[in-house]
Amino acid sequence: MRCTDINTCSLTLHAFPSEKLRDPASGGKIRFKTPEQGAATSVLLAASPPLEGVGGHYFEDCNEAETVERRPELGYGGVAPYALDPTNAERLWAVSLELIA
Repeated sequence: MRCTDINTCSLTLHAFPSEKLRDPASGGKIRFKTPEQGAATSVLLAASPPLEGVGGHYFEDCNEAETVERRPELGYGGVAPYALDPTNAERLWAVSLELIA
């Protein structure tokens, strides 16, 4: 059986208790996510009927990520335009196929 109807979305996990993440909204304090909070976006993308068939999007904290031209100071949040470019996706797919062939 060959699967030809594949949709994917990417997501940001941020931090779990074993990792540190400074939250600029809280004045740079360390912010942790519980395993449940960390898994929430993955579960949303895997099980949400409204997202069935949706692909090519980038999510963080259970929402579609904002497109940003420049990374925030701490390097997280948002998605760069090049990561959403269909031409880049096609090129990455072609290179991936070559690598596994």
